[in-house]
Amino acid sequence: MITMEDLDTGKWMAQFNIQDRLKSGVILLSFKKHKTMKYIFALIFFVGISQTNAQQYHPLVKEGKYWIYGHYDYSNCFLMGQRFSEIRYFEGDTIILDNQYKRLISANSKLNNSQYEIYKKKTVCYMREDTLQQKVFMINSDYDVFPCTDSVEICIWDFSLKQGDTLAQCAQNMFLPFEIDGQQYCIIDSVQTDPSGKVLYSKGVIPGTCGDLSISNVFYVEGHGMDVGPILRKFNVLYHNYCEGTLADCNIIISSTQNGLIDNNNKIIITPNPTTDFIKIQTELDIKGIEIIDQNGMAVFRLNDKEIDVSHLISGVYFVKCISIKSEIYYGKFIKL
Repeated sequence: MITMEDLDTGKWMAQFNIQDRLKSGVILLSFKKHKTMKYIFALIFFVGISQTNAQQYHPLVKEGKYWIYGHYDYSNCFLMGQRFSEIRYFEGDTIILDNQYKRLISANSKLNNSQYEIYKKKTVCYMREDTLQQKVFMINSDYDVFPCTDSVEICIWDFSLKQGDTLAQCAQNMFLPFEIDGQQYCIIDSVQTDPSGKVLYSKGVIPGTCGDLSISNVFYVEGHGMDVGPILRKFNVLYHNYCEGTLADCNIIISSTQNGLIDNNNKIIITPNPTTDFIKIQTELDIKGIEIIDQNGMAVFRLNDKEIDVSHLISGVYFVKCISIKSEIYYGKFIKL
């Protein structure tokens, strides 16, 4: 606590902790001896802390967040029995065109002694977040993840929008898959803030709706994306739970069978690396297309051959983009000497 005696010394120290989210810090302020000035500076200081507290951003793209879903059989918009559980979470770092992304993992799981046991997983897209701009970016090639499959970076969630602004194009494609009534929707109606972060409200079609589509209130949430998680859900995929912490905290285990876990990451090996004249791509995937991309994000050439002559390229770092026959995208990197 700061006392008037502390202020009279001309200097005081304040140790504070904001919502237990910021590390404790120490601030040293100097004041003039004049009593009026002391009160003014103290008021400005505490108002500033209150504003920082109110405006703290809640990031979405970080490890230790788990969204749990159930996949169900269905017929004519009626759900039947559950087939398996799915857990979505962020894992690992991947550098693509000098930007650092987290892989968004989709893991199939089953209940084993009241625990979720992961037995199969794959990368569904790559996401990164600019916390200063309050925007989430994505590289995606799977329509089941989002209705935006350009295989280039796009903004999916923009939490900096204000009332009257228009949603990012990919969010529009998700909330309004086609024109309804000839009206303009996907405009931010309001922005509200609660302890979990900002909630941005608009109007559109609730994703996962089966049957007749109608316009209703839709929203997305800081730190989560959709209220049910960071990516699109389908009608037969129901949101069950959300947990933040370690695997143990969230009652999740990895398959106990030695070869039971199938990981679709790291499917591409490039040799030799570094290279002076050629590279060879080793993969068991069925590849329908390959692109060589420079550090400016430009595709320098496209081909289908896994043995590639790169002798004509100038020295530098290049990225290899491999597209499978299932339209899945995998990235590799090599150095041209």
